[in-house]
Amino acid sequence: MTSMANFFRAGSELVRWELVAVGGDGPYRLMIQHARGVIVEYFKTVAAALAREEEIEELLIAAREETFDVPHLPALAAVATQ
Repeated sequence: MTSMANFFRAGSELVRWELVAVGGDGPYRLMIQHARGVIVEYFKTVAAALAREEEIEELLIAAREETFDVPHLPALAAVATQ
């Protein structure tokens, strides 16, 4: 593996990631580009880099979903039903 790239959606944002072998047998550089910056991390194995990419992807998606949620107002709902 020399390089691998892909993208995913986090809310309305398109996030791109790239995994590159820095040397012949590693290390491997994972770079994730999103609207608020770039995350760069290095790993000894491709498997470790891909596991971390999955973890970061889940975190970014969850964070973007929270920004679109309408806050729950249980106190107002309780008043409305009385």
